[in-house]
Amino acid sequence: MASCAGGSLNKSIRFVDCMGLGPDVILNRQQAERSSRTDFTDESRPNSMVARQTGVPNDSQMKAAVYRQYGGPEQIRVERVARPIPGEGEVLIRVAGSGFNVVDTLLRAGHMSGSFPQTFPFIPNIELSGTVEALGTGVTKWQLGAQVYTSMTLTDSGGAAEFAIARAEELAAVPRSIDLADAGGVPLCALTAWQLLFEHGSLERGQRVLIVGASGSVGYYAVQLSRIADAYVVATASPSFVEAVYGLGADEVLDYSKPNWTAESKAPFDLIVNASPAQPEQVNSWLRLLRQGGTLVSAWSPVDEAEARRLHVNGKLVYMHNSTQQLTDIARWIEDGVLRTKIDERAGLEQVAELHARSDAGKLRGKVLIVPAGLD
Repeated sequence: MASCAGGSLNKSIRFVDCMGLGPDVILNRQQAERSSRTDFTDESRPNSMVARQTGVPNDSQMKAAVYRQYGGPEQIRVERVARPIPGEGEVLIRVAGSGFNVVDTLLRAGHMSGSFPQTFPFIPNIELSGTVEALGTGVTKWQLGAQVYTSMTLTDSGGAAEFAIARAEELAAVPRSIDLADAGGVPLCALTAWQLLFEHGSLERGQRVLIVGASGSVGYYAVQLSRIADAYVVATASPSFVEAVYGLGADEVLDYSKPNWTAESKAPFDLIVNASPAQPEQVNSWLRLLRQGGTLVSAWSPVDEAEARRLHVNGKLVYMHNSTQQLTDIARWIEDGVLRTKIDERAGLEQVAELHARSDAGKLRGKVLIVPAGLD
């Protein structure tokens, strides 16, 4: 990361292709490592030493939202499946909360199967929080009962279940100032915002940053993190969210519904962060709002890097990767009260298919948390 990294990056699940490793190379290695436990419904596996050591029998069951092929929301079913068993370097987590994200719908529909193929049956939701329930061999950092959170890879079966497997090295302690379940809705969007701003955008104190889509879940954290970095923050939002974005610390908020909002943006900017599902032609037009040598980073649409070079600026599409150091720093800022979190809706496992349908129809707003134990 740039000036705000606070530590080294976890390289084991890097998705960003700027390192010269194609996603297919990374995924082939990951799938080979995980093939012994990906098929969580295989109850024919012999009893493992891990199960005997931790008191988790192989025939234990759990409830999970599952789909067995790519397709629409109707593919998702709530089933009783075999509880997974942690392998070497892994932990079993009793899931308290798991964030729902648009990427979950893209994965389910098969739109990302070329770069991030899934092994079926598959459990959605790649971010989660919970309690360490069992330890695989070689795990020394965590103890049973530890409260942790993480964001997993796009090929991992995830958190829409009562239990989930994660690598011990990819976990961080949850912020102690918020509800354990709510912490499950933090990692993906907070990490994405951090990496857009600092790791790829190299944001520094006093620079001017434009955040497009500030009222969304990634933009919500991007505005706050920019203020923590003492940048001058210009953000865009729809009219109903302008005041809320000011409340996050933005210096200026532009009405995104106005066709000429870019003319009011007081360019140029050192950094532009696209946290909106804007079309590529829109995103590429914003390259002209950058100062020479400035950077546009996008969490959604690709950027025309050839056009960026012609304009003597930088542009890139960024995939989030996990970083325990960044999650630890995020937790500390939440505990200190300088970084706010937000959960707009809670749902049980039985509502996962409905959430996918609402998202596909463009009728889902805000951050939704899945609570596997059910709602009170």
